[in-house]
Amino acid sequence: MKDSSQPSKVEQPTPPPSTPPPSSAFNSPEGKAKAPEKESKPPRSEKSRAQQPSGAKEDLLRRYEQEQAIIQDEIFQLAKREREAATKHLNVSLQCEGSSNDREKQKSAQLARELESIEAELRRRDTFCKEQLGRIERKVRLLLGWLFSGPDPKDI
Repeated sequence: MKDSSQPSKVEQPTPPPSTPPPSSAFNSPEGKAKAPEKESKPPRSEKSRAQQPSGAKEDLLRRYEQEQAIIQDEIFQLAKREREAATKHLNVSLQCEGSSNDREKQKSAQLARELESIEAELRRRDTFCKEQLGRIERKVRLLLGWLFSGPDPKDI
């Protein structure tokens, strides 16, 4: 008969424990998942005890818990990387938006300066045109006065 302390060569997988690993595995201070502490073992039936020695079951359970801890750690690391990537993308978007807002403000200020310059030039031209119009009107009055009253002997 086989010794129960030696593992059997034919190992049958045991079903996973019915309770999930503790959530504290994700809350370790290093930011890494730690292996969950041994939980209560699933109830042993006489049939399963007869199929596999106790040491092999404990070994399978230990390996299962280790694999679960590794998987949890990988999921945690993946979530952490995704969070960092999303944060980086958000920061880049905000920087682009911020620099875009700065460019828009600069462009707006430049256009406002150009508009003020154009308005000043238009006011200057308006003043010049009014002065010219005043001169032309005076000359027309002089000419009309001369035509209707006859030439002034001094002017000839």
